[in-house]
Amino acid sequence: MIVKQAANTHPRGSASEAKTKHDSQTPVTVSADTQDLATKLSVFLTAQLLQAEKLLSKPGKARHKGVHEGRKCMRRARAALALGGPRLGALAARLDLEISRICRGLSALRDAQALIEALQRLPHESPDSAPMLASAKAAAERDRDLRMERALVLDPEFARRRKRLLRVLESVKKLDWSGVSSARLDKAIKRSEKRLEKSTRIAHKRPEDDLAWHRMRRRLRRLRQQLNILDKILPTHAFAAGKAQAVEVRAEQLGESQDDSLLLARCGRRSPIDPKQRVWLRAVARLRLAHARGSHRADTSH
Repeated sequence: MIVKQAANTHPRGSASEAKTKHDSQTPVTVSADTQDLATKLSVFLTAQLLQAEKLLSKPGKARHKGVHEGRKCMRRARAALALGGPRLGALAARLDLEISRICRGLSALRDAQALIEALQRLPHESPDSAPMLASAKAAAERDRDLRMERALVLDPEFARRRKRLLRVLESVKKLDWSGVSSARLDKAIKRSEKRLEKSTRIAHKRPEDDLAWHRMRRRLRRLRQQLNILDKILPTHAFAAGKAQAVEVRAEQLGESQDDSLLLARCGRRSPIDPKQRVWLRAVARLRLAHARGSHRADTSH
């Protein structure tokens, strides 16, 4: 027994005991790499929310672009939260929902500006098209300005929305990023890729289904945002390198089709554009949309 006891004990202050103490004090720690990754993601998320709040405060005509760029920042913030996924807990899900609500609340203003940009990008294919487009653009600009005026009456200087963003920003400080590792990010990217693949298959089977194509574009946008984030914070990581560029090419292919979808959506009964011009614009948009979708199906089927 004495020999056994001696074999199982260590003198006070021995190297073995020191090692045991050291092991208990340096837990299966969040590695330095993981801590650095968590910090970078947290900093990125914070910067996007701060920038969104700042953009919504732009004055005058610049506010139209501020809304557009601010919504982009909010979507990037949501993409960063999605990279963290369930590891960030229930608070992250609530923050994501709140950012989504703020962003959605500005979508009508963004669409009003996007309609003007879509009209500007349409080619002048005949002598009659230039005056038609100029007239449609002028009507769209009046509608955009009126919508913005009404929105600012309800929420002067977007103060209420900006306060909501700042409250989200305060809550972001409470998120626990310690469980977010590069393996977790890899899993998040693969999930986004699978969701995009599924929505792409559905859209290709239903070339006339605008909702299916819209869903595919949104999922493509989310994957692109996540890969761009990782290119910034982990440029040498295997799942970031190279993928962002490939996704960017697909996004560019669908860029014009998004304009055409918007034209169709904004040329209905409540459109600010003259009815005769609406008929012409819808015909042009449908032709362009069919061509873009056909090209996308052909390019991605190889």
